[in-house]
Amino acid sequence: MTTTRRPTSVRLTAEVERALDDQATRSRASRTEMIAVALREWLVQQEHPEITFRPTTTGHRRAALAGGPKVSTIARVWLDHDSTERSPVLVADYLNLPSARVEAALSYWAEHRDEIDRELAEEEAAARVEHAAWLRRQELNAL
Repeated sequence: MTTTRRPTSVRLTAEVERALDDQATRSRASRTEMIAVALREWLVQQEHPEITFRPTTTGHRRAALAGGPKVSTIARVWLDHDSTERSPVLVADYLNLPSARVEAALSYWAEHRDEIDRELAEEEAAARVEHAAWLRRQELNAL
C-alpha cells in the first residue's frame, strides 16, 4: 500500500515558530520533518500514555517508558527469557519495574513491531562490533 502525502496547513504562533526553527537548526532537520516527528509522537502518546521518545547519539528517537528503560530493552529481556517461562511479572521483577509498566511497553512493541524489532537488530549488531573490538584489545595482553 502506497501512502500519499498531502500538504497540511498549520498556523503557528511566532514563539512556536521560533522554537521550531531553533530545534530544526540544532537537529539539522526541516521544519516539516520536525512537525511530522512531533505529531507522530504525540499521536502515539495518545494511545500509549506511558511511552515517551528519547533522542540517541545518532540522532534517532527511541520509544521508552517515561522515566524508565527503552521499549527495546524490555523487549530484549522478554526475548532472553524462555518462552515457556516468560511473563510480564518475571520481566518486571528482573528490571525492577511494576508489571503494568512492562505491559505498557509490550503493548507498544506489539503495535510497532517493525520499529522495535529493527532497534533490537541494530543493538545486536552494535554489540557484535563492540565484542569484536574487545577481543582484539584482549589480544594485546598476550604480547
